[in-house]
Amino acid sequence: MPKKIEIYGAGCKTCKSVYYFAKQAISELSLKVEIVYYDDVKTMFEKGMVHAPSFVIDGVLVSSGTLLNLDEIKSLLQNS
Repeated sequence: MPKKIEIYGAGCKTCKSVYYFAKQAISELSLKVEIVYYDDVKTMFEKGMVHAPSFVIDGVLVSSGTLLNLDEIKSLLQNS
């Protein structure tokens, strides 16, 4: 199971939705995972993310520029 999730975005509705779904997935799967949401473009670009939202699990970019839904995030977490 993953130890850390990072979500990079620009503070837009789509990015906030991915963060919300990630928190919900963590809760529903009863995971103890650190989750960090970076909501500024400067940090996003400094980390090499060019599309928002970017979804990172344990340092590995698994999705970029896509609005992931709850089921997709649960699947990513279960398969990481």
